[in-house]
Amino acid sequence: MGFLCAIWLFILQVNFIELERSSIISSFAVFISMLFLIVSHISVKMKEVSEIFGFR
Repeated sequence: MGFLCAIWLFILQVNFIELERSSIISSFAVFISMLFLIVSHISVKMKEVSEIFGFR
């Protein structure tokens, strides 16, 4: 996910795609929110696995 974000920021910096500043900020916000979604989903699944194996 971070790699895709880095590629997206690189493309915007070399002006390969012309976007307004507000759309750049909103696209970066989407990447950050997806990152937090993935991390929270992984933590919930790891908690379920730890409860299955009896860890606290």
